[in-house]
Amino acid sequence: VERVGPGKATGFTAWVQDSKGERLCEPVEGDAHDDHAHFAVMPKASDAQTFAISYGGQVSTISVHPGAAPASDGILSPLEDENGKQVGFIELKLHDDAGDLELWICKDGAMSEPLDFPASTTITLTFATHDNRSVQLNVRDHDKNEDEDGKPNMRDGKTNYFVFPGESEQDPAFLVGEKFRSTTTATFTSENKTYVAPPFILV
Repeated sequence: VERVGPGKATGFTAWVQDSKGERLCEPVEGDAHDDHAHFAVMPKASDAQTFAISYGGQVSTISVHPGAAPASDGILSPLEDENGKQVGFIELKLHDDAGDLELWICKDGAMSEPLDFPASTTITLTFATHDNRSVQLNVRDHDKNEDEDGKPNMRDGKTNYFVFPGESEQDPAFLVGEKFRSTTTATFTSENKTYVAPPFILV
């Protein structure tokens, strides 16, 4: 767990919970290193649904998805519809040498089954840690829409792959550098439905 933004609080504890919010292990203290800490949690049952971290009386949780993992060295986050139902996952990759971004959308956490949307779709990323600055991602082109490894991603006018800045005139300078960190949210609308990847940390 890494600290993002200002703050000097210490003494965090963490555990995992089941679908009812019951603890599946005893709370453990983190092994701190600079701005991050390692927590070794060992659930006693298989119904782990959330990872909980606490400071004093405050508790925050994030969802746990066994088997889900990024496939392109990016950051993985669940994708939800406007009713809060999970419909897939996004993987967002920052190339911090140039500040460009790649984003993939898939049905499964292994990122092996593309979840396609019309090529006209625009995805907005909002960076809360950077004064809520936003950028827009679009397809690289309407032909093959290849990723940086040359893999085509266009299927019958739909795709699961979007980039920033692409051919736009948006400035990526604030994303450049190994120390970039931000709480990030992804949102987009397609065929009159809204989708969101709830806040996650982009590094």
